Amino acid sequence: MAELLRFQIAKYYSTRAVRGVITLFPLLGEGVQIFLPFLGKVRMGNNQYPPQPSLIREGVTCHCEGATHVDMLDNSYQHLSCNREGATHVAHSHNIRRAAFTLAEVLITLGIIGVVAAMTIPTLIQKNQQKALEVSFKKSYANLHNAFNLVVAEGIPVFQGDGHDYNSEFAQAVYAKYKQLGLISDKEKKEYRENARNFNKEATMQIPQCSQYMGSSGAFITPDGSILSIVQNCGALWFTIDSNGLHKGPNALGHDIFIFKSYKNSTKLIPADLESELECDDSGNCHYNNTEDTKDKCSNTSKSNLNGATCATYALQNRCPWDSSKTYWECLP
Repeated sequence: MAELLRFQIAKYYSTRAVRGVITLFPLLGEGVQIFLPFLGKVRMGNNQYPPQPSLIREGVTCHCEGATHVDMLDNSYQHLSCNREGATHVAHSHNIRRAAFTLAEVLITLGIIGVVAAMTIPTLIQKNQQKALEVSFKKSYANLHNAFNLVVAEGIPVFQGDGHDYNSEFAQAVYAKYKQLGLISDKEKKEYRENARNFNKEATMQIPQCSQYMGSSGAFITPDGSILSIVQNCGALWFTIDSNGLHKGPNALGHDIFIFKSYKNSTKLIPADLESELECDDSGNCHYNNTEDTKDKCSNTSKSNLNGATCATYALQNRCPWDSSKTYWECLP
């Protein structure tokens, strides 16, 4: 008897707990109430256990003369049976409410999902693009750095002679360390220069005075799509890389185009720390410009057409030039 009493008390508190969940989560209530009949009130002889919630759902009536309890035959509340001899009949009601979402609720949910997607997807795409640029830059720089050091170890002078050279001995030796898909044609160079942008992507990039942007006759495409051009000029050897190639954007200084150099009588490859841009008047007279407005070559406010030419330093340090709380790739304009 004591064991039966414990069982009935456990069922009573289980019923209370389930109804508590229904109160907290009304949308789930319809589904949960299906199980309530199994936790119902049971009478055994003259023993009355603690009062329990009714097992019969609103809208369903059952008249079982002489029956002591009602069993559910399925979850629809459409079939009831009286399990005792003497029961005379069972009355059914089909006025049953079923759990479901209305069209308005579905549309509101889809609308919320759409708003959240519109807010988050552009950010995710931007971060993915930034990460791709970072990875390609690190790979291109590592390849260039390794090739440079290998040629230095061979004892070939970085800078030979006193003047300009579009295909120096050192440059040829560096090119030889790469696997090449082919040289960049003059037509491709012309189209590339016409479409390349500065750091802010607000202006077409002009020809740099020293690095001569893809001016080398030996400029080539690597198997991973990146390109390299080496020019001897301005007392140094200048290395220009596009980390993801001719035909894959953004083709902008400081994004995928970076400039490095090695001074005469030096054996170190360093980021470019200066450049001057070509400026021409209406008569076609050109000179290289380095005014105060164009002096800063890695800035979100610079007016220089070569803005981005000195960004390799910040890219290597992974440091935003104007916001110390961000990485270099996070602050790309």
